[in-house]
Amino acid sequence: MREEKLKILQMLEKGKVSAVEAAHLLDALERSETAGDRARWLRIRVYEKDKDQPKVKINLPFSLLRLLARVGKLKEKIPETVHEQLREKGIELSEEGLENLDTVIHEMSEKGKVMLADVIDEEKGQKVEIYIE
Repeated sequence: MREEKLKILQMLEKGKVSAVEAAHLLDALERSETAGDRARWLRIRVYEKDKDQPKVKINLPFSLLRLLARVGKLKEKIPETVHEQLREKGIELSEEGLENLDTVIHEMSEKGKVMLADVIDEEKGQKVEIYIE
């Protein structure tokens, strides 16, 4: 949890979020850690061509993801191809879609690892995996 707190503080330091937003993110992080049920995580992995280990590893507690989406910081940074794959699975990252997303995530968390998007960029030689655990 310490790592996630540092990331939020770095976002504040760089001006990516306001002090109020950072406080909300820290509160959401606390709630995700103290929740009685199993924590749900959105995991993003970016692989370079012919590499087994990911170049980028992002692990976000689901409560933080919901809050980021609400403040509009996340949706604009996600490539449209990923949005399309999420829509195919019935997930829309919008205020209305978040209510549905919470239900879908809860149901998926009972199934273990669920792949949401598996995008291959042949031009850049990269592969992006987005899944929930």
